[in-house]
Amino acid sequence: MATGIHTSGIRGLALFSIAGTVLAFTVVAVLVVLTSVMGLTVSLLRRTYALWQIVGVTPRAVTVAVLVQLIVVAVSGAVVGAVAGGLVAPAVVQRLLQDATGLETLRVSDSLTAVAVVAILTVGVALVGGLGAARRAGRTPAVLVLRDASAGRRRRPVRRAVTALLLLALAAQMLTTLPTSLDSGAAQAVLIGPVLVATVAVLGRIVSTPVLHSWTAMVPGRFVAFWLAQATVRWSVARSDGALAALLVAIGLPAALVAGQQTVGTVLGGATARSGGTLLILGGPVLLAAVGAAAISFMASRDREREQALLSQVGGTPALQVIVAVFEGLVLVLTAFLLAVLAVAVTVTAEWALLVGAHPQARPVWAIGTLLSGAAITGPLMVAATLFPMLSVRRRSTHARSR
Repeated sequence: MATGIHTSGIRGLALFSIAGTVLAFTVVAVLVVLTSVMGLTVSLLRRTYALWQIVGVTPRAVTVAVLVQLIVVAVSGAVVGAVAGGLVAPAVVQRLLQDATGLETLRVSDSLTAVAVVAILTVGVALVGGLGAARRAGRTPAVLVLRDASAGRRRRPVRRAVTALLLLALAAQMLTTLPTSLDSGAAQAVLIGPVLVATVAVLGRIVSTPVLHSWTAMVPGRFVAFWLAQATVRWSVARSDGALAALLVAIGLPAALVAGQQTVGTVLGGATARSGGTLLILGGPVLLAAVGAAAISFMASRDREREQALLSQVGGTPALQVIVAVFEGLVLVLTAFLLAVLAVAVTVTAEWALLVGAHPQARPVWAIGTLLSGAAITGPLMVAATLFPMLSVRRRSTHARSR
């Protein structure tokens, strides 16, 4: 954005367009990850919030306390990120611009004002994303200390459905205007896929549960470690929903963008974006979503301690526990991969169907390589996020028994 201000002509407008797209995708990734993280945090601490109310803390005070915690974390993260971004971002953007058509000779400008604005916007987005979770924390009933903390969680299918319908309406509007926008470059082709990915992420378990059940049912039940892993993913709704949403963004966002853009590119003479421009637009949001998915899975170590204790009680060996943890990460990644395939398939099929009548040369481009790359990148992260807490619990248990 700062470079675009100091660049005149078409190249300046191009930089503003890139910056706006990056900002939009980053906000989507931040909201998905932050909403999932805050939702999981409140889910894990519901009993604590109930105890606060028993000792006299009002529901409003609980909400304020959670918001203060969020502000402290958001400000700390924004400051660290701003410093790191100010040092690293100019060089990275400069390198990526060398691969972007028409922008190779630009010199990237750095600005302390821009860094400060980004930090402030980050804190603002964090507050917006965490406000709902803070309110839910304040509504935690005190009687929850007498029963399972997972009980009494109210689902909000109506809110999810309304949000999904609005996103679908936006995608439909962009699709209907796609054929008439070809002369001007069909800019909305870049956004149709990501909007559909966001729709699937918003629907959450409404879509993910049938997909998970369908593909895991094809694995024979005699594979005990796999059966336990998929059962854990199904049971641990709070952590699996959040991880799947973030993984879907990490895998599906770049694939949907590339597939939609290249499908339209077959009509526009095969024009496709160069890798530098794609990395410039999606690198940050995808990395954020991938790391966020791993963090969500890692946060639930308390639940894993209980699961591991139960598995040990029924005769599960240490080797079996390791294999179950590895399979849990892989089940999450493969389910998110299939959800991303679904979003990409809908995007490409819809665009191709609208274009092929007037443009017989149109053909679908599935971006299979991008999908597989996303799964390959997120797979090790998720396996590490499910494996390390299990190993940590085993280490603590071993030390406790040796005393």
